[in-house]
Amino acid sequence: MKYLMLLILPLVLLGCAEDRTAALKNKTGEHLVETISTAENVEVNFLLPEKSERILLNAEQVARLKELILNDGHYTFDRMKTTPFFAEAAFHFGYETTLFVSRSAKQIQIVAPGKKVKLDNDPVAEKLEQFLEDLR
Repeated sequence: MKYLMLLILPLVLLGCAEDRTAALKNKTGEHLVETISTAENVEVNFLLPEKSERILLNAEQVARLKELILNDGHYTFDRMKTTPFFAEAAFHFGYETTLFVSRSAKQIQIVAPGKKVKLDNDPVAEKLEQFLEDLR
C-alpha cells in the first residue's frame, strides 16, 4: 500500500499544479508557449549597439531564460506602453520563433509566422537585463 501511495502522489501533485502560463497562453496562443517551453536549442544575438553573431545557449542558460519568460507573474497584461520598442537582443527558438527584448521599453515581442505579440515585462525587466549582461 505504501508503494501504491508513492506512485499516486506525484500524479496528484502534477494534476494540482498551477499553470504558470495560462495568461501568457491566452495572450500569445498555446502554440507559441509550447514552442518556447520545449525548445532545446536557443540562440541569442545582440542587435544594439551593433549586431553580433548568434550565440548558442547552453542547457543551464536555456533553463534560466525559460524561467524568466514563461511565467504569468513576469508580465503586466492589463496595459500596453506607448514607449518606442527598440529591439536590443533576439532569442531564436528554432527557425520560426523569435523573442525580441527591448530593455529600454521593458517589453518583449514574440514573432512567429502569422503572429506578433508585444508584452510588458516590467516585473522581470531587471532580471532579464542581468541575464542579457551575463550572456555578453
